[in-house]
Amino acid sequence: MADATLARRLPRRYRFLLSLDGAAVPAAIPAATAAVDTIIRSWAGPAAGPPRRDGAAAEAAAPPAAAAAAEMADALEGPLWALWGALHTAAARTPAGRQGPLVDLLVGIASLPPPRRADGATVTVWGAAVWSGLPVWGADVREAFNTDATDPAAATPWTTVAWPRFNAFLARVTAAAAAAAEGAVVVAGPARKTLSSAALHGLWALRDGLEGAPSSATVAAVAGAAEAAGAVGAVGAVGAWVAGVAGAVTATPLALHAAAVWLAHASPALWRASRDGVRYDGLRGAPGDGCTSRPWRGYTVDRWAHWRAGVVAAAAAAKPVGEGGGGGGDAGPSGAGEEASGGGGGGGEGLPSALRAAVAAMEAAEAA
Repeated sequence: MADATLARRLPRRYRFLLSLDGAAVPAAIPAATAAVDTIIRSWAGPAAGPPRRDGAAAEAAAPPAAAAAAEMADALEGPLWALWGALHTAAARTPAGRQGPLVDLLVGIASLPPPRRADGATVTVWGAAVWSGLPVWGADVREAFNTDATDPAAATPWTTVAWPRFNAFLARVTAAAAAAAEGAVVVAGPARKTLSSAALHGLWALRDGLEGAPSSATVAAVAGAAEAAGAVGAVGAVGAWVAGVAGAVTATPLALHAAAVWLAHASPALWRASRDGVRYDGLRGAPGDGCTSRPWRGYTVDRWAHWRAGVVAAAAAAKPVGEGGGGGGDAGPSGAGEEASGGGGGGGEGLPSALRAAVAAMEAAEAA
């Protein structure tokens, strides 16, 4: 728990960072926030003494406003990286079902009153306002995705438990932003826009987990199984079903798990984005290697159908420990079972549970 000294250092408006529903917050979070506040106050404090009569001398003695703002922004980068790193580490260690207070904490930070410089201008870092623009937050999220946590051969700090939990946190942030847009919760406009930007990372997770490039043999096998089971009619067109299932079978268990938790926790927001046709510039919203012929550049209803086909099939194939027959029922796609796919913390965190929750959430979103 943050000590009394730290509590005294925090201005009153930041005191909510000291506890989450009565639980202790990692001390690094309020400590980094206090460091940010100290830097801002040291740069934005009132000028010492009365104005000088010698205007030319005063101008020569004081740095230009733009230079001073740039120096302050540089000084703030380190504490901001520390703040978001501490928050994301806490999220990766917390089961998805208990992440609500962490989401509330991020929303609370984004909703803080904007600090001002001595000249009255808003304090910004990398062009984003402190706090509503959550400067450096998006960069810290991108750093996590740039580690290629879904590559089993990569040397990465992410584990089969931490990566799905981190993605679940981002999904819950996206859901919170969508709820704010509908007026269900109160979040300032600039903060809503910043929080909703996490949906792009959801698209990347879904692309990695459900849009892989399967071999022709995999596609043929999936098509044959679909025809034999008569399952195609339940989820849409044959082409979308076969491609979606084949993409899910090709994905690593970790990539599929990350995709599933996004759908489990943010389906209403992602379904709305799909219906609205939310697009991204350049190749940020481009399709995965297994769907290069598709014109996707963001969320679309067609892409949603592709994802749904994949998770429906993967959920049918993945059975948690104790539910399968024939001694192999705990093996999901690529042989990933409940425990091997991140269920070490219990409480239904494994891949099979996440897939079933994703299917249910997608169906509920479509029906709403």
